[in-house]
Amino acid sequence: AEDYNTRASEIRKWNKMKPNDSTIYPGKKLILFVDKNVSESTDTPKKNVYIVKKGDTLGQIAEDYNTRASEIRKWNKMKPNDSTIYPGKKLILFVDKNVSESTDTPKKNVYIVKKGDTLGQIAEDYNTRASEIRKWNKMKEGSFRIYPGQKLVLFVE
Repeated sequence: AEDYNTRASEIRKWNKMKPNDSTIYPGKKLILFVDKNVSESTDTPKKNVYIVKKGDTLGQIAEDYNTRASEIRKWNKMKPNDSTIYPGKKLILFVDKNVSESTDTPKKNVYIVKKGDTLGQIAEDYNTRASEIRKWNKMKEGSFRIYPGQKLVLFVE
């Protein structure tokens, strides 16, 4: 779908496939309605091993390597909607980008909350999400309560 600048859901619809059905096999013909200026990709994704770092999420890893969390789950025989990963876990990724070339290793930083700070503003300042800050600091989902002097752990570059 990505190679043809469309969505998998559109391809399923055009081919009368069931929602969430991603089963295709070599030689299966698919109907695609795409812009005629879209060229076929000649890149063959390579098998890479990614070692999970503290603070990683499946969604973030998928975004970093231009794929989807559902694909990472499939490649690693994880259950649908299972996002359980931990530092040191090895994930198989079939991506064009060489995983070992990545230098985007987040570093642990400690931020001390100042008067007037908000979780959203801190997240924006450090190019992350408030939900990530909550997760790294074991805060309740949806909580925005922070106070001056509080130490927040941030995994950012």
